[in-house]
Order: sequence, then C-alpha cells, then structure tokens
Amino acid sequence: MSIFSYIHRIKKIQKNLGATCFFSASEITSNIINLWDAKKRLSQQEYFYVCVIYETYQKINDKICLDYMGFMGVCNDIIAHFDLVAPYYKYCGNDKLNLERYLDEEKKAYRQRALVLLNGKQLFNENWMKLHKEFMEKFY
Repeated sequence: MSIFSYIHRIKKIQKNLGATCFFSASEITSNIINLWDAKKRLSQQEYFYVCVIYETYQKINDKICLDYMGFMGVCNDIIAHFDLVAPYYKYCGNDKLNLERYLDEEKKAYRQRALVLLNGKQLFNENWMKLHKEFMEKFY
C-alpha cells in the first residue's frame, strides 16, 4: 500500500478512538525507519544490525487490526528493537526527537548487552526478547 493510504489509516484511528484499521509490521517499519539517515549517522556495525532487523520485519506482511493505542503499542515495540541496536532518534526521520539524546547514557548498558546477543546470532531469540522486555519496561 502507498504512503498516502498508510497516513490516511493513521489519521482515521487518531480522530476516532473507536476506529480500527489493518497494518502490517513491514509497512509500519518502512514508515518509522529511515535507512538513508541510518546509513549516514550510524557506525557500520550499527547500520548492519539495523538493516538485519529491518529486513526481518519486511518479511512480516500479515495484517493486524489495530486501534490507535494498539498501533502505538506495536510501533513502540518495533522501535525498541531498533533502539537496542542504535539510538533511534538518529534514523527515525524526525530531527525533532533529539530530546531522546538525554536518555542515551542510560541505554548504553542495554545496547552493550544487545551487541553481545547480536554477535552471538541471538536476534529475536529468548534472551533477546527478555532484554527487549526489560528495555521496554524502562524506556517505553
């Protein structure tokens, strides 16, 4: 679906809290991750892992019906996976999220743990998901 359809569906669920629309993880990821910014602003290793996560989400085309709160929850869940690898504000496509820089220091320990898991090819396994849950509870 087009970006216009995506924006239309988001506006629909924002305006009417009872409204629902269908979204896939792949289209959400395509619209909340700016790979061009990631390539410019991240280290080669960070960019590589951002691309690995991005490509993983691009394979998830099943549509799920979400209201606005559900949509925001899915977005935050996806963003947290990326933010564990590299500061999300650097490649979200929104330069106004620079306030997130202030949390970077607190996130460093989580990112170091994530890097160990990534280097051990444990992306999305049980240990990664435990770390992701811990990260979500603290920052999202």
